[in-house]
Amino acid sequence: MTSTRTKVKISQAYLELARSYLDAVAHSKTTDVSNPDQQELDKQATTTFAFAALSTIFSYLAVEAFVNYELFHIWQHSRMAHDAIENIKKKDPSLKAVPIYYDFYKKYGHIEDFSKLKDSNLRELKERIKIVCEANGFPKIHDKDPALWHEFLDLLEDTRHALVHANPDDAVFARTAERVYSTDPYRKYPRIAADVIAYFFRSANAKVPEYLERNQLFLVSGIEIIY
Repeated sequence: MTSTRTKVKISQAYLELARSYLDAVAHSKTTDVSNPDQQELDKQATTTFAFAALSTIFSYLAVEAFVNYELFHIWQHSRMAHDAIENIKKKDPSLKAVPIYYDFYKKYGHIEDFSKLKDSNLRELKERIKIVCEANGFPKIHDKDPALWHEFLDLLEDTRHALVHANPDDAVFARTAERVYSTDPYRKYPRIAADVIAYFFRSANAKVPEYLERNQLFLVSGIEIIY
């Protein structure tokens, strides 16, 4: 995304935030309570949940920001190419030319406002991922790397959904909390997001950006725990 003077890499910002929340908790000095009561345990659990949840949500948002950026440019270029070919055909009706992203244009290019694409069958992020792959001629992730697709849908997306649309039922929330608290799964979330984004670069035989491997802009060394 750009303003008049700066360019903001939203997917990078979100992914680095996702990693930083985990690192911040790991390096934070927690309150030393030798014999914690239930109230102290609840505070500790809530704090851990907060940062793990933020890491999960920002991991998902990193993927969504990247895919939305790619989808916007496909939509924009499909419309520009269609208009250019139509103008040429007016001068030479015998011209047989197919504009870039022609199949995409037939389905979505006629939509005048990009934000209205969410009213089509591209509302779900998984569908946007599929159409970006299709428009660029890449194998779909679920065909090329089903293990990654499974992790994205069944771990990252499902957990993000459960966090954003929290169900207060104790049994349901306990399952969400178990996923978030568990050290291995919640540390997987930024890695899953990075792997999904990297898939597009590798499919295009392009260099994978370094921010997908490790933070390049900032690190958070600790967060003050005040309870």
